[in-house]
Amino acid sequence: MINTSYENKSKNKRLNESGLTSYDKDIAMNRGEKVLEKGIGFKNVFKDFKRDINSKNITAALAGGAFGLPAGIVMISAGTAAGLSSELIILWVTSVYLIGGIFGILIPAYYRIPIPIASSLAAAVLFATAVSQVGLAESLGATIIAGIIVFLAGTTGSMGKIIELIPTPIVMAMVGGVFLSFGLDLVSSLESALLPAILMIGTFIIVTRFAPVVPPVLASIIVGVVYLLVSDVSFAGVEFSVEYPELVLPAFSFESFLIYGLPLILILIGMENPTAIALLKNEGFKDTPVNGISAINGFATAFGAFFGAYNTCTAGPMVGLFGSSEAGPKEKRWVGAILFGVIFIVAAPFYGSLVSLFEEMPGFFVAIIAGLALLKVLITTIGGSLGAETHKIGAMFAFLIAASEITILGIDSAFWALIIGFAISLLIEPQDFKFIGNKKQYNKHSA
Repeated sequence: MINTSYENKSKNKRLNESGLTSYDKDIAMNRGEKVLEKGIGFKNVFKDFKRDINSKNITAALAGGAFGLPAGIVMISAGTAAGLSSELIILWVTSVYLIGGIFGILIPAYYRIPIPIASSLAAAVLFATAVSQVGLAESLGATIIAGIIVFLAGTTGSMGKIIELIPTPIVMAMVGGVFLSFGLDLVSSLESALLPAILMIGTFIIVTRFAPVVPPVLASIIVGVVYLLVSDVSFAGVEFSVEYPELVLPAFSFESFLIYGLPLILILIGMENPTAIALLKNEGFKDTPVNGISAINGFATAFGAFFGAYNTCTAGPMVGLFGSSEAGPKEKRWVGAILFGVIFIVAAPFYGSLVSLFEEMPGFFVAIIAGLALLKVLITTIGGSLGAETHKIGAMFAFLIAASEITILGIDSAFWALIIGFAISLLIEPQDFKFIGNKKQYNKHSA
């Protein structure tokens, strides 16, 4: 019988002598191990839910719904900009919220940790572009492949090694470049629709500064709608509808994988997963299921693709909301994430009405709301890439290429941003790559 305790102590001793950082030691200790964390399970979940529900986690769930539901506007805006039909956008958004809500109930219930499930806004823009280029079926096929790969990364315990290989500043730069047009459209509204732009952007600023408990995007929507009503904008074409996800048969192609599948993998593993994991651990959830989160995101993404959903993942910004002390005692915060999932499920069938509403609204309204909704994402991605201490040149090229919206060999700029940015950084800034730096450091100490 192998004495694993002795082996681990011996391995840890060698790593301590190597001079590696604690993060690198964790990766080295877990590399190659098949570790999928187990949760508490569903036994007594209803009893525990009843015991732990309180006013604070209910309030957190309502706040999460107020922040999360308007995010669908970004999906609508991205789909409209890509020329997608309203029927397709309704199917897409409804599936994202309903499937996200289902997993948003199951996962926190299983782990008893506030792990809210939603979708990546960065992936939404890329998906809309992919659908306009290769069609819905092939885009969903790329989603399935990406989901399976991310799932395998979690179930094999290789998340740490993969994260080590991916330069986060370059991924952030790619996402920032893709989103840049939304920020520019927000600013352009000051020229094309000065008064409503001032009212809506001003509301966002005032609420953010003086009433942070109120979702600023929601406040801007309300002010914008009031302005439209006063301006006699007709909403006669708005139709109330109830929609449910439909089964969609995927198709597979290498082109669609390059356009959407590969960028989605990098967004999930290089941006969404690390953000959620870091926030949970920062709030004291040291037993956060690192591999479990990756496996869940991968499985939910692949599953949801059969119903038109472009991606399902752990919602980093919502983790900050449900994981904080504002959501109540630490051991009871998981309830808020479940209630958040319930809100998504209830709201999903009626989101088609919102799509119909936005079709009747002036273009500046959607541009302002989408830009404001993505403002923090723009700050995080552009600031986190161009202001990073590593991969500066590669990140700049990735940002510029993604923002240019160029197409080479029929493949969208997001793919080329990652490939060219990575290649340039590898050639000019090899010292910034952990797998190169650690190897040199390890060899130096071993010599």
